[in-house]
Amino acid sequence: MMQLEKNTQANFRTNDSLLSSAKKIFERKNLDMTNAINLFLEKTVEENAIPFFTREDEEREGMIMELRAELKKGHDDVVAGRVHSEQEVRKYFGL
Repeated sequence: MMQLEKNTQANFRTNDSLLSSAKKIFERKNLDMTNAINLFLEKTVEENAIPFFTREDEEREGMIMELRAELKKGHDDVVAGRVHSEQEVRKYFGL
């Protein structure tokens, strides 16, 4: 991404301990807070998304993996002949 003019100042509230820990990590990467935040903003715009998994993303991914496992199990049951006839199902459910 091209170098953008820094023409706006933004203020935000955060936890002191969180900020201190983040600064130490940024320092190890030779980044100050301004450059780190700008890097995050640029990547967000470039990808048109938050550039990392959120808790919601992780939960969604977990549900998808569970669903895939259930579908595979069902498919494996069909292939192995572990199925019930329509009549058996109707009788079981009283239909």
